[in-house]
Amino acid sequence: MPIPKAKRNFRSDRETVLAYLCGVSKKCLGIKSGTLAACLIAQMATNPDFKFSDPLMAFYSQTNPENRMKNAIHLYLIFEGLNQGLPNASLVDQKCDRPVYAAVFDHIFGPMINRLISESGLGRIVASSPFSAEESLLRSFVTEKNFIYARSFKVIAPIFHQELAQAYFQEKPLKINRIHKEIAGEIVKKLKRGLELAENPRVEKYATAIEKAITRKRTQMVAKALQSLSLSEKKILEMAFGLTPIENRNA
Repeated sequence: MPIPKAKRNFRSDRETVLAYLCGVSKKCLGIKSGTLAACLIAQMATNPDFKFSDPLMAFYSQTNPENRMKNAIHLYLIFEGLNQGLPNASLVDQKCDRPVYAAVFDHIFGPMINRLISESGLGRIVASSPFSAEESLLRSFVTEKNFIYARSFKVIAPIFHQELAQAYFQEKPLKINRIHKEIAGEIVKKLKRGLELAENPRVEKYATAIEKAITRKRTQMVAKALQSLSLSEKKILEMAFGLTPIENRNA
């Protein structure tokens, strides 16, 4: 059964107002005068005692209009499954409020993430790094741009989410440029630490020693397994997999 027009409009207006309460501009949302969404926003601005009947709208409307980035972070972290410690997380409906999340991501966090990846040069780094079997498979299904984005964001996601969570509980008003600057600084630090480790001879020597120890252990396990087989079975496996005969391994 199709949704009645009035109900469909109300849902759309609710999504628009929630996105606005999360800091998405009226221009981005395409709000036009005369719509229910525009009327609700006008009442918010002109009547400080105006209250929403919708619980999530009522909660977000309590935030200072100059600090609506806080609502955006609240919504984003909940959709990312990082709602531990966040107030009123149960008010967000993962299914019903997904269009609001999409608007917030498209106009606030998506551009921020793209800028972070571009400024840090992370996109070029991950594009030239070896791919795992799973990544190679994923790459065949998505565009190169989306693949590089996903791989880059996997690197910065822990920093991005941690900085947003910390920002949410700050007393001072949140400014997107300041948050971006703090996250960018942490990403640069992480990349520098990785570069320093890669160029450290002692670290390289230690990593090589670990790799040799693992190889030696694996060889011992294979030899032990082969010793449990008959001579003909051992010969067949050694020939099939190019294994060095047991009697020659310690030569």
